[in-house]
Amino acid sequence: TAGTPCNQGFYLNTTGNSQPTSCISCTPGQYCGGEGLPEPSGDCTQGYYCPTGQVTPTPANYSCPEGHYCTTGSSTPQPCPSGSYQSTAGRWTCTDCPAGFFCNATF
Repeated sequence: TAGTPCNQGFYLNTTGNSQPTSCISCTPGQYCGGEGLPEPSGDCTQGYYCPTGQVTPTPANYSCPEGHYCTTGSSTPQPCPSGSYQSTAGRWTCTDCPAGFFCNATF
């Protein structure tokens, strides 16, 4: 037979491997959506972040939290910088702080 494929969430970009431990956990910021992949399937979708080993570009447990933004290919949520905010989860940009208010990311 051709061998046993690496599981979802893993890839293997070399030949001649003989052990399942050779499979590489999917790269942070990317996902591995099938078995037997030679490389990650693609980048995590904006509004989500993908720690290592993800199998979908929109992992339900990794929606970008309030106060943060997640661009395409994010491996961790990034806090909104001072002068901006985000009051909605699953976003990829922050909103400018309105007149009459201050938004300090260091609090």
